[in-house]
Amino acid sequence: AGGVANTLVNHATRLEQVKNDPRYQSYENGSWEFFQDAPKVKAGDYCAALYWQKDSFVRVSGPGGEYKGALLTFWGPNIPKPEKQQTIKISLYQNDEAPQNVQVFNYTLPNYEYGAIAIAVPTLDALLSNMEDKMKFEIKQDGKSIANITWHSGLRAKEMLKQCTSGK
Repeated sequence: AGGVANTLVNHATRLEQVKNDPRYQSYENGSWEFFQDAPKVKAGDYCAALYWQKDSFVRVSGPGGEYKGALLTFWGPNIPKPEKQQTIKISLYQNDEAPQNVQVFNYTLPNYEYGAIAIAVPTLDALLSNMEDKMKFEIKQDGKSIANITWHSGLRAKEMLKQCTSGK
């Protein structure tokens, strides 16, 4: 019995180490990453903030190249994975507001296990002005929930995006 007991103690110790690892904390509690979302771009273009928690992701990204608008993009295991990009109707729930019914782009990146939904926003300023520190999003298609994520530290992300788009 000593061997089994030691093994169980070792597993418990290892689990505690994993739970205390900052990467695991980020996975469980969510974290932001900031980057320019295209290679060799000029300062201020293609600025992006990606929030991920467990198996759900949301990206806030700004204008670049010919595209002057902004995008709010979601990835997750329950989002449809079409072979070709398509436009679908969804209901977007933000915090406790009434849902917005919107047309969105639904696509699958090559070699990526999740489908994506991109919501076009006319300007990055419009998107940033609605960013709150804590925001809950749920996307439903035909009444079925296909994405659900809540971010924290949204005001920091907003500042980082403003700095990036100003070329800093």
